[in-house]
Amino acid sequence: MQAVTFQTLVFCFLILVSSAASAQEFPNLKAKIKEVLERQQVPGASVAIAINDQVVWAEGIGISDLESKQEVTRNTLFQAASISKPVASAGALKLVDDGKLDLDKPVSEFLSSWKIKGASSITLRQLLSHSSGLAVHGFAGYREGAPIPTLTQILSGNPPANSPPIQPASKQGRFQYSGGGYCVVQQIVEDTTGTEFSNAMNSMVLIPLDMTNSTFAYPLPHDFMRRTAAGHDASARVIPGKRNVYPEKAAAGLWTTASDLAKFAVAIQQSNAGRKKSFLSKNTVTQMLTSQSVGGPGLGLFVEGDNRSGTFEHGGVNNGFTSLLRATKSPGAVLVIMTNSDNGGKVFGEIEQLVRESK
Repeated sequence: MQAVTFQTLVFCFLILVSSAASAQEFPNLKAKIKEVLERQQVPGASVAIAINDQVVWAEGIGISDLESKQEVTRNTLFQAASISKPVASAGALKLVDDGKLDLDKPVSEFLSSWKIKGASSITLRQLLSHSSGLAVHGFAGYREGAPIPTLTQILSGNPPANSPPIQPASKQGRFQYSGGGYCVVQQIVEDTTGTEFSNAMNSMVLIPLDMTNSTFAYPLPHDFMRRTAAGHDASARVIPGKRNVYPEKAAAGLWTTASDLAKFAVAIQQSNAGRKKSFLSKNTVTQMLTSQSVGGPGLGLFVEGDNRSGTFEHGGVNNGFTSLLRATKSPGAVLVIMTNSDNGGKVFGEIEQLVRESK
């Protein structure tokens, strides 16, 4: 299928669905997406569309767990994987707005329970924009029931952590994707707030943005656990243990829905527009949506174009889960696709095309 640029998708969103108010405005979209999922061996998906400050369409499609045959609903939780990073970034930036953190001071000033060895000049701006030079691209997670390392063990690379220590590996100031850098952000948030990361994110981000079906917590609260999707491999088999655990919460640990991620994207759009009572200050979000190094992302989000007509996005891949968030920088369009499959990336383009053609 021919690739569709996001700018084209946005234009068609605005023309075709700007007045939509409910799922009834898209009577055939769910069925068409289901056909795509079945053809690509993706058991289930959560999809949401927001237009002009409002989630106008959101559906759970397909099967949540091929062993139990439970269906996906609008409230089924998926692992956001690396889309955890922009949400975590927003929490850190909230602390910047509140004067408790500084983007350009060495983070060693804010870390009390762990220190980065050999890189005392790393800043929060570098951590959030993947330009700190710290090691560890991503994380494999841990099976349910296996020993789960503490954050300090992950940072230091000590057992039972299954990843190397987070330490300098390349030159500061140059883009190199670093999930490890976001583990440092997780520690900074905890040290600054005096609160465990998931609780801090609840109070700073999830509750204020009405993301009621989202959590960084582990173990998951019972009401959330019973609504979680199982991860599936490329052959549509449930992964061992159904879902991995990611104590690297800021990097990969968010459980959420497409609707909640759409709310998050709308809040970024509104802050960027300088709306009254915005979640973050306009100046902070302008920096969030501006590339911080040559070819690199902004502060937690990958960005294209200028601050008025450009776009932002982030993808996510955990074991058995693949997701995508895309949006205009200005209030306009948001598309979120979450899947419970390693094949999820195969359906993104087709779903975008279906949305583009919806009437």
